[in-house]
Amino acid sequence: MIFADVILPLPLKNVFTYEVPEDFHDLKVGMRVIVQFGQKKFYTALVYTIHNTPPSNYTAKQIQEVLDSQAIVSEAQFKLWDWMSEYYCCSLGEIMNSALPSALKLSSETKLILESVQIQKSDLTDKEYLVIEALEQKKELSLKEVSEILNQKTIFPLINSLFKRNIISLLEEINEKYKPKTIRKVKLMNELIDESVLKNAKKQMLIVKHFTNLSKELNTDSVAVSHLLKSSSASHQSLNSLIEKGVFSVFEVFWILGFFMVFCGLRGGGSPSDSLKGFWGV
Repeated sequence: MIFADVILPLPLKNVFTYEVPEDFHDLKVGMRVIVQFGQKKFYTALVYTIHNTPPSNYTAKQIQEVLDSQAIVSEAQFKLWDWMSEYYCCSLGEIMNSALPSALKLSSETKLILESVQIQKSDLTDKEYLVIEALEQKKELSLKEVSEILNQKTIFPLINSLFKRNIISLLEEINEKYKPKTIRKVKLMNELIDESVLKNAKKQMLIVKHFTNLSKELNTDSVAVSHLLKSSSASHQSLNSLIEKGVFSVFEVFWILGFFMVFCGLRGGGSPSDSLKGFWGV
């Protein structure tokens, strides 16, 4: 038996092994395939490796369809993806999801819509005609609806044919939007602190002392708020008082796909770019 490890366009650490049916034995690394993942979800996956070793901890499902006649991702590109995955601490699925356009990633959430072109219905097969007729009435269809209209599970070759002939377009419906991780950080407004503003404020002085120690330890000019409060056993109220007094400025760091960051929400003055060199002191 032949098996293929595939990359799914999901933030999952591992590749997943699927059985290659006899009809698909001309499958090559870098081709797109349709696979079932979970009970009802179908995704476009990329063939990463082909081998003869079945998975040890689960029964491999069969590949449903092969969408390409040749590889769309080269070996050199996969090597680049491997490097990006390791260097930026993200999954191959996240890279695939960013690298491939939506039209190359059919999934259970994909919607079909008609292109604004004159359709020669005499050129359509009976099944294609049914899909186009439904689209003219309903404007858009999900893959599940197409499957129900045709009363068959294997629908991807038909969809691929209509798409290549510019009869339909594919629309990705994202049910759960990606929410980037947010980290609040603080940095000193000035290296020389006016000690008069900390008079009779022992908890605030303790925060400043811990900030100094942490910034030296991490070799950075900014420290994550959560790290600072945990280290000093202080409260948000005490830290906010220091921000209001102009001792600290606070800003937010957004992680997107593990390697893209945006700075915003600065309070207390200063420039976010000044803290870029200290970003890794999270």
